[in-house]
Amino acid sequence: MRPVRGRVDAKFRLNRERLEELKRVQLEILETAYRHTKIGGKIIYMTCSVLKDENQDIVDAFVQKHPDIIFDNHRALWDKKIDSRFVFDSEKYLCFSPLVTQTDGFFFCMMTKKGA
Repeated sequence: MRPVRGRVDAKFRLNRERLEELKRVQLEILETAYRHTKIGGKIIYMTCSVLKDENQDIVDAFVQKHPDIIFDNHRALWDKKIDSRFVFDSEKYLCFSPLVTQTDGFFFCMMTKKGA
């Protein structure tokens, strides 16, 4: 399988309607994960996108709807597990940019279900 950056045509297939459809599906996936996650369990949300609409906006809306979900501290996890400098703007989620991390662009967020 080719890396995303090797598929330059992918960006030309994304339009406003497709983005709205993807956002709807992504929220449905998070809602399903929520229903099947026990108290104290983790929900991990990850995309191969750098678009705020698909990433930060989705998880922020999800957490707002479910106040028993909290963001894990990604800086603390990074410092514990990774032997390199934390280069991200937020501790709530990680946005990997090809310009900053020399990786394909993707998004990672780990959350914990605390319970009511």
